[in-house]
Amino acid sequence: EDQTVPVVVEAATFESDLVLANPETQPVTVTLSYVESLASPAGAVPFITDIQLGAFEQRLIPSAIDFLRQRGLDIGPRGGEGHAGALGVQFSRDGILAQGYAGALTATPAPQGGRYGVFYNGVPVSLAAAGDAWVYGLRQNGTSRSNVAVASAGNAGEAVTFRLEVYDGDTGRQVGQLGPFVVSSGGWVQFDSVLAGFGVSNGYVQVVGTTGADRLVVYGVVNDGGTSSSGRTNDGSFLSS
Repeated sequence: EDQTVPVVVEAATFESDLVLANPETQPVTVTLSYVESLASPAGAVPFITDIQLGAFEQRLIPSAIDFLRQRGLDIGPRGGEGHAGALGVQFSRDGILAQGYAGALTATPAPQGGRYGVFYNGVPVSLAAAGDAWVYGLRQNGTSRSNVAVASAGNAGEAVTFRLEVYDGDTGRQVGQLGPFVVSSGGWVQFDSVLAGFGVSNGYVQVVGTTGADRLVVYGVVNDGGTSSSGRTNDGSFLSS
């Protein structure tokens, strides 16, 4: 079935690499669908491109956004404003859906060389949230910060309206709400340091969808460092809903 890689990024701090693999004995076509969701104005119509994978081939694609740019994605030259968005992935053979693997590494350069980052898999449509979703394990303090993000699987072609309900993990009580917000079909939106405005250091979030039929890929990332410029590693831990 179709999959959603939660996000691919090209920004000052982070950049994403893409992994695609064909586990079968015959070649497949991989159709990638990307909606720009960070730069202004955000995209409305998905950019679509096809890749051919041979039998048992695994393709490692560094700098995924720049790869899409070279394929015709019209977002301006590399090195300008930041870009991010969910990536729809479909594997097929002769027009029939096929097996396949997709994932991404989003990483930041390490001060002593190499990179720190977080890896995550593509999410099949059937495993994306059709209703509410919860993200646990969020932290916000001098050494850690937590983001929550919502990506649309684009399966129904409908934008989704949703809100965030924020809970204090120490007391179990709801401390506030954010929203409503709208994520376009196939789009992506992130809420940086989502606990910071509520004075909560240990918390969790419920994402409550109110309108729209698209399924949602909801996740969190706990990053090392109270801010991206704190001097810590920015290494991340991925939290599935």
